[in-house]
Amino acid sequence: MNYREWQKRNTKHFRSLTKLQQQQARNQGYYNIGWDKVKNSWKILGKFTDNITSLFEHKLNKGDLVGAIELSLMDAAHTKGIAQKAVSALEANEKRLTKIADEALTNYTLL
Repeated sequence: MNYREWQKRNTKHFRSLTKLQQQQARNQGYYNIGWDKVKNSWKILGKFTDNITSLFEHKLNKGDLVGAIELSLMDAAHTKGIAQKAVSALEANEKRLTKIADEALTNYTLL
């Protein structure tokens, strides 16, 4: 979906909320202008309605199987990148802590 389609979808679901829910959504940061804010607003709307579907489900419902698969592959690649960064950070922390422990053992002998 492009930016304008996201906005239209957000507006449609926002208008289906009660006035109180709309006010609560606004208080939580609902603002349907700006790409990042439009994406965040979709997450906010998900808290108020049960019929919100994910982008993957939306593509499947429209019959866009290729688009759904591509989205899944992009999500998997993104998740893999995050996991690799986490592993690298853990390995760096392990090296740092091992060095600190080795220095402490050389400076302070065990009884």
